Amino acid sequence: MQIQRRYKDETSAEEKLRQMGLDLEKLQQLSVKVAYARDTPTVFHPKSASGTYGYHEGVFHLRQNFVGINGWLPYSKGGIEGIENEELGLIVLYQNVDQACCPVDPSPLSSGKGRRSAIKTLVQSQTFDFWPDELKAELEKKYDSSKIWFMCVSVRDGRVSAEFSRPYYLDENGSFGPFAVRIDILQSYSVDDIDQETLGDFSSGIDFDVDITKKE
Repeated sequence: MQIQRRYKDETSAEEKLRQMGLDLEKLQQLSVKVAYARDTPTVFHPKSASGTYGYHEGVFHLRQNFVGINGWLPYSKGGIEGIENEELGLIVLYQNVDQACCPVDPSPLSSGKGRRSAIKTLVQSQTFDFWPDELKAELEKKYDSSKIWFMCVSVRDGRVSAEFSRPYYLDENGSFGPFAVRIDILQSYSVDDIDQETLGDFSSGIDFDVDITKKE
């Protein structure tokens, strides 16, 4: 039996993120900027451009918002891009998902077979057997599967939702397994309601409670 802890209201989300040296409002801003980036491609761009632009924007703003603050540094190894905190032993990665902040756990949208495979290995294997020896030794010393989090963002019909979550593992298809922790960042927020000139000053108005559910 696996237990999932869910943080839905801003107060509990802020406190949980603060423990990791992260900031709720900055993650909300990141989510909205990803939504704008995903809307950038034209009819002449490849169909995959929207997801690619969103991923690039997500990684960029993770680093722009947090690198150099509270011990966060850029992370880039084995085709995996994100941020890391050596003192806390944490890695944060960005992921486009089908739908965030739903009763059902989010699933990753396609991000390339190689990247999914690399992330799966990083999250699922506490011994990192499939990594090069020099990288394996470093990861075995610093991290285990409980220390890797995903900034998950979905965009549907002009509305963006986002959560900051940690799965127990990824399955053989590179999809998330059950989640241990889910922190709601932004719930079905209309991008039309946000002035791009004032992205630094808005509130999502999230108003829910902390849930703890058990999964069979």
